[in-house]
Amino acid sequence: MDVLTRTTTVSIRDTYLERLPPEAFIDLVDGYEQVVIKVSTPSSRTMLDVAFCYMEASYVFEKLANSFNCSEIRNTKSGGGYEITVQEFDHAKLSALIFEFVCILSSNEYIDEDEAFSYIEKRQQFECDIYEIPLHFPDLIDLYYANMINGGLNEDGIELENRAPAHRYGYWHAAEYLCTEKKILYSQNCWVVPNEVDLKEIFKRNGYDERLSIIPANLLLINSEAMVLSENAALQVPMGEVIQGIACIHEVLPSDETGYFPHMLDKLNGGFFASSSNYNFFNSTKPSSFWNDNTAFELTASEFGEFVIFKTDTAKLIVFNVTTPPYTRTVNFLSAMNTISSSFEDGLTPTFSQPLDWNKLTDEEFECLCYDVIYYNSKFDWRTVKKMGRSRSRDGGRDIVVSSRRHLLPSAAPLRTVRATFTAYGSSLH
Repeated sequence: MDVLTRTTTVSIRDTYLERLPPEAFIDLVDGYEQVVIKVSTPSSRTMLDVAFCYMEASYVFEKLANSFNCSEIRNTKSGGGYEITVQEFDHAKLSALIFEFVCILSSNEYIDEDEAFSYIEKRQQFECDIYEIPLHFPDLIDLYYANMINGGLNEDGIELENRAPAHRYGYWHAAEYLCTEKKILYSQNCWVVPNEVDLKEIFKRNGYDERLSIIPANLLLINSEAMVLSENAALQVPMGEVIQGIACIHEVLPSDETGYFPHMLDKLNGGFFASSSNYNFFNSTKPSSFWNDNTAFELTASEFGEFVIFKTDTAKLIVFNVTTPPYTRTVNFLSAMNTISSSFEDGLTPTFSQPLDWNKLTDEEFECLCYDVIYYNSKFDWRTVKKMGRSRSRDGGRDIVVSSRRHLLPSAAPLRTVRATFTAYGSSLH
């Protein structure tokens, strides 16, 4: 107790409060100018329990903030909970609320089952009303949803198809915007922000500096590995979460042009989904159109590599769990890029033609050269290649005989025999 400011502390989950009669609760706050109310969020074995601890804490602090002059909530010094300082309060009203909180968060031996249930109903009604009331402390509701969506709903036995559209993709409506027209979505690692909403406003509300710099970037996908390259950094990006976020945008925030259709994300490369737990659920009547419809996004990244932004026609997907690739992975990625670049250039650039002096080759050397070309060509079965005698010998016009491959399943791939006839300083293939 602080004698100078006449402050006392009440921890709602303290067990001694369960044995205190209702009329004795006035003594907890009588004579004090400030009361610190603590709500612990005890470690639980299930995410469902953790989620409801945050919901209960939200109910306590929102009710206090709506009734009295209160400070901001803060983490308790010992961790595992939150506290708020109540000032300028009616002592009888505050003591009655503390008694109510004790009945909801733990129990009290002086009330019967019906009275206890009446208090719990108030907390349940609060859960139903959070879409309609402005919240003083939205972070607690975001923590509630984060635990529900990332495990609590599964523990509660709610099938994926019975969940809200955003919840199926691992997203929830940001608590700060629940009672507004803005549909800001959060997930464990991403945000979805409609294009008409000022992105700087969202960053500022989440504690980012106003001078935050965002610069153009490019996406490279090689062998199911994704890299975002900007002038300042190379970043690894979890493409499973990117595709899942874009699908969520199309379901929750469909554009007027494309309308809504669910997406068969499980038909895409499974290597993209290392961080995406829900993709097996998704299905579609137009699965092949998903990636084709979403390749025209704009890509930017923060100057110092904290996040990347995929801008679609309706919303921006901000991905935060980007990482700087380790040196070995960067080297492998660069090597793959160089190989692709070389192959791409060879395929697009016209073959450089240079005259060859075929007179330097004998008939026998020319046939050996042709033999090697056929032997290593994947269009032919190397096991069947056969040279018919020596050059200019009596071979019936056949120099090399080989069977070609047909690109069918092994059980349905008959071999086709072709005849190759070569003439010195020239050739013909039949």
